[in-house]
This record gives sequence, C-alpha cells and structure tokens, in this order.
Amino acid sequence: MWKKLSSDKKIKIDTIIASSTHIEGNLFTDSPMKVDGHIKGNITSTADIIIGEDAVITGDITAKDIIINGVVNGNAVSCETVTLTENGKINGDIKTTGLIVDNGCQFRGNCTIIDEVEAADTSLRIEGQMPKSELGTELTTDATNSE
Repeated sequence: MWKKLSSDKKIKIDTIIASSTHIEGNLFTDSPMKVDGHIKGNITSTADIIIGEDAVITGDITAKDIIINGVVNGNAVSCETVTLTENGKINGDIKTTGLIVDNGCQFRGNCTIIDEVEAADTSLRIEGQMPKSELGTELTTDATNSE
C-alpha cells in the first residue's frame, strides 16, 4: 500500500545541537531535535530528528520521522518517514514506512519499506530503548564543544 507523502512537514524543534559541537556517545531524546554538529554515536528518539546540512553523524538513527540534510554514516530506522533532501547523504540501510527522496541526494545502502504493524512494533522498541527520566529530554553522553 502506497500513501502520499509530503516533504513540507513543519516540525517544532525543542533541541538544537550547534554546528560547533562534537559529541561522542549515544543520544536519547523524546522531543524533536535538530543536529547541525558532529555526533559519533547512535541517536534514539520517540520524536522527529533533523540532520542539518553541516551535520555529520557516524552511527545509527532511530526515530519517528528522520529528515537528512547532512551526512549519515549509519542506518536509519523510522516508524513513519525518512526524507533525504537534495543535500542529504546516507551510507547505510533505511527501514521505514515511507521514503521521500529529493533529486540530488546520495543513498548507498538498502531500503526496506515496512507496514503499519511493523512500524508500531518499531515504535514500541524505540520507547523501550529510552532511559527513564522525569525530564522531557535526556542526553546521556560526554559532550564537548569545540571551535
């Protein structure tokens, strides 16, 4: 079953990782996040993740919706949609219910389109990976800011 997807989705961003920030470690969040910096580690979110044009991610991304404007060297798993913009590059496999690919993007890997039942299972697995916290966003990592 195919459904019409739109790359014009508006996302309210709660957390921004600046382009001058370099992080080594895994990130967990339950709020929408935009990454403009460099991350060496996995990103897990129950919300949307935007990889900015200057971002370089070396690790897997698991989230509700994933928009890739920068470089991802790892796999992307989404229980909704993965969007590769014209500047987006991914070297890894994609698993999602919907894929939006803009002209000019680079994708080296395999894509598996999952059904809604498997997407619900993926969503539950994402929630199961999240650390328990009283805070809205949990970043569990060693973070350093470099110029």
